[in-house]
Amino acid sequence: MSKKSKQYSVPATQRTASKPPPLPAPLSQTDRGRLIIAGAIAGLAFVLYANTLGHGFVLDDALVTTLNKYVQRGFGGLFDIFTHSYRAGSSVSTDSEYMYRPISVAMFAVEWAIAPNSPGFHHFMNVLLYALTGGLIYGTVRKLLPEQHHLLAAGAAVLFVAHPLHTEVVANIKSRDEILSLFFSLLCLYYYWDFAVGKMQKKLMPALFAFFLALLSKEGAVTMLLILPLALYFFGKNTSPGLVLRQSVWLLLPFVAWVFLRTAIMGGKLAYSPHINDNQLVAAAFSEHWATGFSVLGKYLQLLVWPASLSWDYSYYQLPTVGWSDPRAFGSLALHAGLFGYAVWGTLRRQIPAFCVLAYLISLALYSNLFILIGALLGERLAYTASLWFCLGIVFLLLKALQLPAATSGSDSITSLLVGKNAKIAAGIIGLFVVMMALPTIRRNADWKDNFTLFTTDRHHAPNSFRTQFAAGEQLLLKFNENKFSPDSAAWLNEARQCFERSLAIQPTENAWNGLGNIAHFQKDYVGAAGYYRKTYEMKPDNAANRERVINAYRELARQESQVKHDNAKALEYLGAALSLDPNNVQTLNLLGTANGFLNQHKEAVAYFEKARAIEPNNKDVLRNLSIGYRMLGDVAKADEYAKKAGQ
Repeated sequence: MSKKSKQYSVPATQRTASKPPPLPAPLSQTDRGRLIIAGAIAGLAFVLYANTLGHGFVLDDALVTTLNKYVQRGFGGLFDIFTHSYRAGSSVSTDSEYMYRPISVAMFAVEWAIAPNSPGFHHFMNVLLYALTGGLIYGTVRKLLPEQHHLLAAGAAVLFVAHPLHTEVVANIKSRDEILSLFFSLLCLYYYWDFAVGKMQKKLMPALFAFFLALLSKEGAVTMLLILPLALYFFGKNTSPGLVLRQSVWLLLPFVAWVFLRTAIMGGKLAYSPHINDNQLVAAAFSEHWATGFSVLGKYLQLLVWPASLSWDYSYYQLPTVGWSDPRAFGSLALHAGLFGYAVWGTLRRQIPAFCVLAYLISLALYSNLFILIGALLGERLAYTASLWFCLGIVFLLLKALQLPAATSGSDSITSLLVGKNAKIAAGIIGLFVVMMALPTIRRNADWKDNFTLFTTDRHHAPNSFRTQFAAGEQLLLKFNENKFSPDSAAWLNEARQCFERSLAIQPTENAWNGLGNIAHFQKDYVGAAGYYRKTYEMKPDNAANRERVINAYRELARQESQVKHDNAKALEYLGAALSLDPNNVQTLNLLGTANGFLNQHKEAVAYFEKARAIEPNNKDVLRNLSIGYRMLGDVAKADEYAKKAGQ
């Protein structure tokens, strides 16, 4: 049989099935143009935050990285992350037991498995996700408003990525939850639009899944239940309110699933009562609560319009509690009432600025403290989502003022951004805004390099916050400890003292008193140290560490009086004060015995030594002193007995 005859033929059906699948349709010129523009916006965002890639763990980053046992298990910690509250794996107690945000923590665990204890990798992921969000903003706005000038979507996106208010979100690793929440919310809106308006049924499941991920990233994504239907109503063609509701009802599926999952894991915990140090409104009267709440809303607008001075903290008492007689409260109320009134009027006419106002107000509603109290009076990160609608509204008003055409012909491209009457002028103004915001963003990023830089900088940005002042003092004291022989060490101590004193003037706390005590101790001012430590003990007498600090200060004073000033009588006074705080402290009892011995009060000395021995029978210092004491009393037998026990 020939070689040719040995080869079996393949049936025709099998030959047909083995053909490679058809290649996907090439991108249209419009899609290709949009990808290029979105990529350019993402590139701009990455460049603006590239100087954070070398930063370390800052602020509360450690709670989701170096202090979190679940994160440090890598892939092995994922189950615990998804079945526990936010930061449950942290070794430091937090107030996050009412939060369920597993997505960002799970990402940190995966990143830790790839590059353990690498802040640079976490920072890279933050910047990358932020850049992708910028590109997604452009694509989403173009999808929702295809008939508007191309500059609207691009302008809103570049203003968003350049805004300095976002530095906390991107430069603080922990704030990944904010980035993910907005990213998945936009992804939901992007796909849901194709489903509801484009009649693409296959896009429903990706949209719902994206919304579910947004909710698992941060609870604030729940506002999409209102914002998405509003987008369909404002921008969809021929959409009645009834149709919008029918189209939007699918969002309830991931929402109900999230509520069920969260309830099962969290046991129904929804919120908590914040401490006054975090949110002073817990102690405010009803009228002050609302007046201060509107004052804070005005502060958010001010930070969006003019973010000249930013801070990681705005807690007690950076923003004062005010009443309705305060112009900030009444002025903000009038402004927001006017915005809301316009939004209602504009809703009937489906005006784009009205949508932006409503979306902005809805995004801030959960964080306004008007309806529920949260764990912060104000936070830059809390305005992250709202700032998107602010940027969109500002760019729309600019294009409207310059009378740009509603749409330009041709496909999306870089050049299409400049087509139309006054388009180049509008692009120039937007570019100027971007430059004006980009420079402060890059400068502000540098402040987030490490805790020392951030805290010592922001004590000037938020001078009335007890927390910024204390944190700066703590970092300066730590700097002194690490570099005691530096020529700047004395200056660090003096500045730390100023910070702690300023913090105490705003809100007395045991930690600030303790900081002053530490400074006095380093400066060998033991009288001052004892006084400061005594304050901490009086605030929390059940705290063993506070009591021990006071005792140590009294003992140091006793040593100083005895060894330097040779005043053993005064030393006895300080040691007696120390003993009153802890009558069974062996070290204090031993020192009291020694001081009495120097005063030739050997009977009293032996009594103190015996009490110390009863507590610690094998303490050799006490046994040696007992030997000396009994010898001075003439009891040679006991003296020899204790000398033998002491190993002499």
